[in-house]
Amino acid sequence: MPLRPERFKALREAKNLSQEVLARQATVGQSTITKLEGGAATNLGADTLERIALALDATTDYFYGRGFEDVDASVAAAHMSFDVFARDPKFTDELGAHLPRCLTLLSGRRRQHRPVDRGSL
Repeated sequence: MPLRPERFKALREAKNLSQEVLARQATVGQSTITKLEGGAATNLGADTLERIALALDATTDYFYGRGFEDVDASVAAAHMSFDVFARDPKFTDELGAHLPRCLTLLSGRRRQHRPVDRGSL
C-alpha cells in the first residue's frame, strides 16, 4: 500500500508546523519532508516514518491511508496492553507465555462475533 502524501502535508499544516520545524522534531532532513509531501519519497525507512508520525502525533497506518474504521478496537487494546506489560520489569516470562494465546483467542472470537469466555484465558 503506498504512502498518502497529502496526509503528511495536511497534518503538518493543521499543527502549524513548517517543514523545517517538523524535520527537526523528527530528526530527518527537510528534503525528506519535502519529498514525502510531494509523493517522491519512495525509499523511506520504517524508523524514519515512525519518527515523523511521532512528531505529528499520528500513526504510520494513518500515512498509508488506514484509519480507525479498519481497526478492531479490542484486539488493538489487547496488543497495546501486551506491549505495556512486556516492558514492565515485574512482568515474568511465565506470564508472557500466556499472553500470545490470549491475543489469539481474542482475535478469533471477535471475527466470529462471539463473546470471549474469560475462563478459557
